[in-house]
Amino acid sequence: MLRLAGFLGPFSIVRHRGRRTGRDYATPVLAFGTEDGLVVGVVYGTTSDWVNNVLAAGRAKVKRHGESHDYEQPRLVSRDEGLRLVPTVVRGPFRLVGVHDFLRLTVSRPDDLSA
Repeated sequence: MLRLAGFLGPFSIVRHRGRRTGRDYATPVLAFGTEDGLVVGVVYGTTSDWVNNVLAAGRAKVKRHGESHDYEQPRLVSRDEGLRLVPTVVRGPFRLVGVHDFLRLTVSRPDDLSA
């Protein structure tokens, strides 16, 4: 999956730092664009290390469609909100595999250099 992630469709790579180890990690996920960033289905639950690492750091770098961008303000959102944000075609499969939570990220804006 890591070979496809970051280049093909919703397959993406979340790069994050371990909150205890300080090591850098790359986790393959299914990420979908929103008007202000991304939403990611939390397939293995909110106790997953990658989820807690991103929440603790308050940011992550995500590679999608061959490009990496910085994201901030990670927050867990409910199943209902998350399902509304993903394409209709993946709502059924997410329900089927029991995805109950989603991680929402806001794209980081470059600092305003004119200030």
